[in-house]
Amino acid sequence: LVTAWDGALHAFDLSSGQPRFSVTTQGLSMSSPAVWDDMACFGSHDHSLTCVGLASGQIRWKAFTGGIVSSSPVIVKDPRLVIVGSVDGSIYAYWLDSGALAWSCFLGTAITSVPVALDRSLFVNDNLGTVWRLDESDEP
Repeated sequence: LVTAWDGALHAFDLSSGQPRFSVTTQGLSMSSPAVWDDMACFGSHDHSLTCVGLASGQIRWKAFTGGIVSSSPVIVKDPRLVIVGSVDGSIYAYWLDSGALAWSCFLGTAITSVPVALDRSLFVNDNLGTVWRLDESDEP
């Protein structure tokens, strides 16, 4: 799985190298996809985080932030959240199965880095160089 400046997620067969499917967004993408179970999630310059089914290549859900999503998402298997930063200055957590917003946190400046989940903490750095730590108890 790779995203590209053509605005799509491309899936390839590992054995043959042949294309399996492509999922097009309305903007460029430089976000590396996060994969869990049979789902892949990736960001786009169309301000969205998209989740696709790997078996079918069909979009399962799409969630919109207030800005470009060049951050790569991270999936936290328990409690099944996908977390991503946005250029709008916020971190967003969506329920992996539905795409519903679980919580968001405004940090004040663009977030283009990849969030890192460790135990019950989330680490992310903003575009001004500040490293933030959000603990489970900090979630709204």
